Amino acid sequence: MMPTASIQRDNTAEHARPLTPPCSVYAGACNRLVSGVREYSVWNRVALHRDTYLTLR
Repeated sequence: MMPTASIQRDNTAEHARPLTPPCSVYAGACNRLVSGVREYSVWNRVALHRDTYLTLR
């Protein structure tokens, strides 16, 4: 697994505004993915990608 870096920033409203729409779309895709994972019990990362990529895209 690749290491993860965490960077904290002090965002102003001006900087945060353009990030809101992509964050909302990402959250929606994650929520759709979770419902599919629970319904079909697909926990393998590769199988999950194969089964859901085109639907989410």
